[in-house]
Amino acid sequence: GRGGSDTSAVALAAALKADVCEICTDVDGVYTTDPNICKKAKKLKKISYDEMLEAASLGAKVLQIRAVEFAKKYNVPIHVRSSFNEEEVSIAVREASDMERIVEQKLSPLYVSIHATDPEIRKTLLGLKRKDYLLEKIHFLTNHSIELHGQIVICPGINDGEVLHRTLQTLSSFFPGLRSVAVVPVGLTRHRKGLPKLKKHNPESVLDIIRIVQTLQEEYEKKFGEPFVYLSDEFYLLVGKPLPSSFHYRDFWQIENGVGLTRFFLSSFEDSARTFPSKLKKKQHLVFVTGTMAEPILRENVLPVLNRIKNLSVRLLPISNRFFGESVTVSGLLTGKDIINTLQKENKDTTILLPSNCLNTDNLFLDDVSLEELRRKLNRKII
Repeated sequence: GRGGSDTSAVALAAALKADVCEICTDVDGVYTTDPNICKKAKKLKKISYDEMLEAASLGAKVLQIRAVEFAKKYNVPIHVRSSFNEEEVSIAVREASDMERIVEQKLSPLYVSIHATDPEIRKTLLGLKRKDYLLEKIHFLTNHSIELHGQIVICPGINDGEVLHRTLQTLSSFFPGLRSVAVVPVGLTRHRKGLPKLKKHNPESVLDIIRIVQTLQEEYEKKFGEPFVYLSDEFYLLVGKPLPSSFHYRDFWQIENGVGLTRFFLSSFEDSARTFPSKLKKKQHLVFVTGTMAEPILRENVLPVLNRIKNLSVRLLPISNRFFGESVTVSGLLTGKDIINTLQKENKDTTILLPSNCLNTDNLFLDDVSLEELRRKLNRKII
C-alpha cells in the first residue's frame, strides 16, 4: 500500500533484468491533467522518467515517486495499465534514448566515426570501458531510414590489415542504409605529450591499405553498383598513385573528410579554365599558397594553365606546418602564423591566394589569427 507495491515491483524487475515492469492500477494511464476535473484531458502514450517525477511531485497519484526514481536509476521501462479492462498499455514510462531522438527528429544523413567493429579494438582506439553496441546502433538507425556515412581513421598496427578488411565486410551488410565509408590516415601532430604512441604511415602501409580497399571496391561495385568504401586523397598522394575519376566518388558524400576533394577541385578548375582570358590588360603576380601535400598536383595541373595567360605570373608556395608539425601536410590545417612567417619576404606587389579551407566561417585560422590581421601584417592584397 501507499505506493510500496509500485516500488517493490520495479525493484524486482530491475533485479531480474526484466524487459518491462507492468503495473496494474485503478486508472488506465497518465493524463495531461486530472480527467475527473477536465474532460479534455488527454491520455499520454509516452512520458519520460523526469516528466513523471515532476507530475508525481505535483500531486499525480498514478505512480509513487520512489518507484519512478528506482525505474530511472536502473532504466526499467514501466507500462501502466488498468486492472479493470484489457485496453492497450496506455503509457511506457522511460526516457527516449539518443537513438530514438535521432529517428524522431529525422537527423539524416548522419556522419559517424567507426574506426573498427571489433569491440576490443574499439575500446583501445576510443578509450571505452565497456561495449558500446556500435553494430546494434547502426542496425537501429538504418532500419528507421536514417542514412549513415561512416569514417575509419587508420592507425597503423591497430586497425589496418585484416582488422580493416573485417570491419569493411561487416559494415557492408548495412548497405544502403550505411551509404558510404571513408578510410582516412591518422594525422599525428607534434603535440602528443602524455598521449599513447602511434605509428606513422609509411609507403608500405599505405600501399597495403590501398590494396585492401581497392579489392573490396571491385567486389562492392559488382554487388551494389558503387564502391561503398572510399579512400581519402592523402593515400593516393602519399605514394604518387593516380586519383580516381569524378564518377568513382558518385555524389562526393565524404568530401568533408578529404575524400575526392582533390578530384572535385581539379574538375571544377578544368570547367572554369574554359572561360579564362588569353591575356590580362596589365601584369599581375600571384603566389598560390598551399600545403606541401597538394604541391605536386597543383604544379602539374594548375600552374601550366594559369601561366599560359599573358601578363599573368603564378608561383606556388607550399607552407611547412610548424604549428602542428611538418608531418601535417594538408592545406586545411595551415595556420596564420606559419603563413605570415613564410610570406614576410615576398614582394609587396604580389597578390596572395589562400586556400579557402584554411579559414573558418569567421575568417579565422586554427591559431585564431584573423584574415584581417594577416593582411595587416603582410601589407598586401590577399584573396
